[in-house]
Amino acid sequence: MSETLMTTYRLMVLSVSEPIPRGASGTPARFPWFGSEKGDPITFHNPQASEIQISDNNDRFDYVLDELTARPPREVKQTVVETVHVGHEGGIEVPAGTAITSYHGSVIADEDGNEYLAMFIWRDPTGRDLEELGDGTALLILP
Repeated sequence: MSETLMTTYRLMVLSVSEPIPRGASGTPARFPWFGSEKGDPITFHNPQASEIQISDNNDRFDYVLDELTARPPREVKQTVVETVHVGHEGGIEVPAGTAITSYHGSVIADEDGNEYLAMFIWRDPTGRDLEELGDGTALLILP
């Protein structure tokens, strides 16, 4: 039996004091700034930057929710290394060992044209369900 090598990497977290706008319900509610047009201004209320360290069994930040038809379950292990507090003023605790996953995101760009993927923070508590961490005031930002 071979041993799985674990990778540790850091993801940027942007926290703001007011929830990020999103779609009203269903899938659109999972996308930050759903319905915005390219070039629309984005307001970050009282922004704070922090990071989450992830321990992973590969070098990709994956979507880890098993598809209902997927057999056997995917062996992806993306977990938070140390307990962190994110969200405005650190109001959202993300305990060490929490399995988090990539999910729906929105592309944002700076004035120089650099693009980033922004997504709410989702955890995978059961391997079958996703749960958003917090109240829409914290985003993962990936280059």
